[in-house]
Parts: sequence; C-alpha cells; structure tokens
Amino acid sequence: MESSGKPPDDGWGWMVVFGTFLVHVMAIGSYRSLGVFYVEFREVFHESAGNTSFISSVFIATILMCSPIASALSNLTSCRTVVMAGSVISAVGLGVSYFAQSVVHLIITIGLISGFGNSLMYSPSLAMVGKYFHKRHATANGIAISGTGVSMFVLSPLFQFLIDEFRWKGALLIYAAISLNGCVCGALLRPLHLDGAAHAQALGVEKTQAAFLPSILGIMEAVARPVSGWLSDRLPVRKLYFYMVGCVGLGICNVAIPHSPTYAALVACMVFYGISSGIFYPLIAVLVRKYSGVSRISGGLGWAFVFQGAAYLLGQPIAGWLYDATGNYDMSFYAAATFIFVSVVVLLLLVPKKGKSWALESGKPAPDVPHDECDGVVGLQARQLPDVTVTIESAQS
Repeated sequence: MESSGKPPDDGWGWMVVFGTFLVHVMAIGSYRSLGVFYVEFREVFHESAGNTSFISSVFIATILMCSPIASALSNLTSCRTVVMAGSVISAVGLGVSYFAQSVVHLIITIGLISGFGNSLMYSPSLAMVGKYFHKRHATANGIAISGTGVSMFVLSPLFQFLIDEFRWKGALLIYAAISLNGCVCGALLRPLHLDGAAHAQALGVEKTQAAFLPSILGIMEAVARPVSGWLSDRLPVRKLYFYMVGCVGLGICNVAIPHSPTYAALVACMVFYGISSGIFYPLIAVLVRKYSGVSRISGGLGWAFVFQGAAYLLGQPIAGWLYDATGNYDMSFYAAATFIFVSVVVLLLLVPKKGKSWALESGKPAPDVPHDECDGVVGLQARQLPDVTVTIESAQS
C-alpha cells in the first residue's frame, strides 16, 4: 500500500497498466471475439439472428451497466479484491454454459453471470490506472485498453480453432479456464491511497477468413490506442476534439462496410475501423476523470458505462432483427453510423467554449480548499466541516 499527495505517474503504476491490459484481453476483448460462437449457437439451437444476438448484447450490457456496483464494491473493499472475485464469477458462468440446452440458458450464464463477473474486473481496473497516473494518464490508459485489440487478434482465431477441435462446449470450458487468469491481473492492482460485427460470412467469406477480420481490427486497435493516448497527451489539441475525430472515423467505416463486396475491401475497413476506435476509446476514461475529478473517477466511470451498456443491450438485437427483416446486415451498419454521427453533433452543441468547462471551476482555489486538477480543469472537492465540539471547547478556553 502506498500513500502520496499526487499520483506517482511511474513505478508500480506500469504494473497496474499491465494488469489492466490483461483484464481487457480476457474480459472486454473476448466480447468481440464471441462472434465466432454466434453462428455455432444459431445452428445448434435453431434460433433467429435477433434472439441469438441477445447472448453477446446482454453480456456487454451487463459489463457496463453493473459498473456502479463494481465501483461501490471497490470502495467498500479494494479494486484488487473485486477484480479477483469477478474472475471467479466469470469462469463459473462460462463453465455452467457447458450444460446449455437453449439460447435462454446461455443468455443467463454467459450474458448475466459471466457479464457480471467481467464487470467486476473492468471498471475497477480502469479506475486504478486513473489513481496511479495524472500527467501520463492518457498514455497509460491507451496502453491498458489496447489489450482489447490484442484479444481480438488472438482470441477470435483461437476460439474458432477450439470450436473446430472441441465443439462449442469444449471451447467454452477452455474459455472459462482462461478467465480464471483474471485473479493474477487483480493481484497486480496494488492499492494506492491518494490524499485529497457475421457480415463477412453473409458475403460468402469462408469461416476461417471471417474469423481473422476481428484479428485485423484487433491488431490495429492494439497499435492505435497507445499511440493515440500518447499523442493526445502531447499535441496542442483538446482531448474532446480528439475524441470526436475518432467517432467520425468510426461512423464513416460503418457506412463503408456495406459497400465492401470483397474480402480485401473488408480488410481495409477493419484497418480504418481499428484506427478510428483506437483514437477515441483511450479518451473515454480520461474525459470522465477530467470532468468528474480523480476523487470521483470510480463513480464517473460507473455511470458512463451504464449509458454505454444501455446502448449495447439493444444495439445487437436490433441489428439481428434488421437482418431477419432484410436478409442482410446493411441497415444495421447504417443505423450504427447514424447514432455515432448524432452523438458527435450533440457533443459539438454542448462542447464548452474556450476557458469554460463542465467541471466545477473557480480559477485558482485558496490553498486550504481541497481540489483536483486535470488537463487545466480545477474541480473543487467537498471540505470536511470542523468538529463543533472541539471548536466550542477552543473558544471557551
């Protein structure tokens, strides 16, 4: 346990980054890699695309929407304890999935149980990065979340291989064993107290080739995320605008994918998709920290993930239902692009003017006023009231 007046920005913090990186490999990146199970589940249980997609949508929605619970538990115990417990819960959910007889069973075991376990791993690990880093926060966060890209690069073809060799049940058991390694990741989060995508197969692409598309996306994200984090810490550009650039690129990619009739065109889309995602995703936690303050970063991340989770919960089933209605995924990509572009417009309308901020500001606070400062924003903290008894006794004496 360490205690200091400001984040160390070095030392054991890089081990925390490594632990968070591994959490993203196992917990978050695996969500995107679950797509290789999607076709298998549809064939085995003879379900529609919309109903089957609820497995992964409930999974990621649970991860994000249960983040406030993970944050509260972290405050009651520690991030280390919560992450390790989440690893065990996730493994249990995946292991019980071996006995699934229906999609509903998988929605409960993978979507809810494993999703909740991964939620306990996700936001606490990101919060720990925010506690260890200040000046280098975007760089450290970019490296940490690049684990998602590495996961997609490795796990998508690995899961496809495991399904081919051991069928989906055996693959889920091995996935459960992989999830248990989250206990090691949690052990690296030493407490610090501070004073203060199925479209390819529809085009006729062979399964193995289709499984490598997330790998291409993953490796691009793995490279782009740390580079983007590093650049946003050094370029004289507001991080909010940096975030918007990535969102616009992501929207353009969603529009381009339906117009990519060949495997080579899809590869190009995955490259630009990974770069765009790598630009904006490292800044989510950074912007939350900026506008909520370091003392409230856990709660801020928790509520940010709740809103993301609501979108994930409905997004994939809607995409599946659009496929059932139209026979292709084109409308799904157009709908995703529309929501992305609308979000950018909303940000442009709400972006604070120069010299203003959404955070509570008062220029330079008095020395005796507790405060957080991040990226030029000064956020005032609640100041503890004096002990009335002590004050009266002092006055009488």
